[in-house]
Amino acid sequence: MFDTHCHFDDERFDDDRESAWKRAEEAGVGAAVIPAISPDRWDRTLSCTREGARFAALGVHPQCLPAIDDRAIRDGLDRIASLRREHAWRVVAVGEVGFDHTIDLALASPERQERVFAWHAEVARALELPLIVHVLRAHDAALRALSRVKLPSPAGVIHSYSGPAELVGAYEKLGFYLSFAGSVTRPKARRPIAAARVVSPERLLIETDAPDQTPTGVAPSVTRCEPAHLALVANALATALGEDEPSLRARTTRNARALFKVGTVL
Repeated sequence: MFDTHCHFDDERFDDDRESAWKRAEEAGVGAAVIPAISPDRWDRTLSCTREGARFAALGVHPQCLPAIDDRAIRDGLDRIASLRREHAWRVVAVGEVGFDHTIDLALASPERQERVFAWHAEVARALELPLIVHVLRAHDAALRALSRVKLPSPAGVIHSYSGPAELVGAYEKLGFYLSFAGSVTRPKARRPIAAARVVSPERLLIETDAPDQTPTGVAPSVTRCEPAHLALVANALATALGEDEPSLRARTTRNARALFKVGTVL
């Protein structure tokens, strides 16, 4: 399996990062993308990669915008081209970036979020890399913003999709894949499952969003999500779609490798 969104650089993995990855491999995870959240953490993100297995995306998370001024963001984005040259196999995407209407909009207005996204899209186009896009309670605003900028091809992935099924086609038309996380494992997961059912087969992805979004099905004492839990996401999604799990694992892995242009796990 391919975990398309795992914050494996998070401090919550510092004590057992390699043990957690071994558990992931034992659960059937062969690769993951680690999306960065802020330029001051990019070196840390890159240090958590592993050739053939763990890859990085570089960007600025919308929830980090209140703490970073535009100059620092532009300076950081200007570094991505050189980091891509220096770490060619490591950097496979631009992001995590996007639209979030749960944060203090007085500090990170929709206009600023859109402006920062446009800067990321410019870098992604220049480097021919896909975008990893965060959208939370902002799907209408995101679709308007996405339609106003030139996107790379393929455009990228809407991670942990939370929108209605009716918007799936609009995202796909713009060139996006859609990824699903722990929400599909919930007993009352009607909305994400309805959306997953209308995603084109070649655009479906899975993720953990670890260490967040711990799926239903782990032991009650477990609070930290980790990449091994991708097996629970795959199982729940396969059941919801009426597909055998090995087929779903193989299909979502092919999709991820096509999007991020990475080959077979070594």
